[in-house]
Amino acid sequence: MAIVTKIIYHLNCLRLLPLYGIMKAHPRHRFFDEERQNWYRAVLGKSDCPQTFSDNMLLLTLPEYRSVLYWRMGGLRYFISWLAPGERVLHLVQPKDSVGPGLVIHHGHSTRVACKKIGRNCQIWQNVTTGINRPIVGDRPVVGDNVRICSGAIVLGGISIGNNVTIAAGAVVVKSVPDNAVVAGNPAKIVKLNGKKLCPPANL
Repeated sequence: MAIVTKIIYHLNCLRLLPLYGIMKAHPRHRFFDEERQNWYRAVLGKSDCPQTFSDNMLLLTLPEYRSVLYWRMGGLRYFISWLAPGERVLHLVQPKDSVGPGLVIHHGHSTRVACKKIGRNCQIWQNVTTGINRPIVGDRPVVGDNVRICSGAIVLGGISIGNNVTIAAGAVVVKSVPDNAVVAGNPAKIVKLNGKKLCPPANL
């Protein structure tokens, strides 16, 4: 069984080699290097990773990472994404330059990212929806730095999500959230602010 696993791994590496080469030769390769550091910390549990070939390959096996990478690459993705597709139900529907470095998507299944702007080091989990609150005329959220949007959360409308905010799993956020807050529930309320638990929770 170990031999079969090794064979499958090496065959997968061969499939991903063209993507690895494009990633390293791309004009934005330094940006990709910085973003990968966040993935190493958040997904692989490694800090200050030297970005070895094997670690790069391990990340490239993740379809959600490939989706973000293709989106960052722009038009080049059409030459390579057919060989190693990204997560098909992860939708990044905003300009790549409107999102700061360090974006990490965990799992990415059934996730739609459609914000006006996202800051640095944002983490988003599966089944998350962000975007407009009304068809055609609706506005989109602005998300700050170091924000975590957990599984199943919904963030809609022309609202502002502050820096260092955590949006709990299943929360529905349709009002602006201050810095350093944890919000939860439907409708979302502030359950922690500046490291202090609020009891009862505060309305947004």
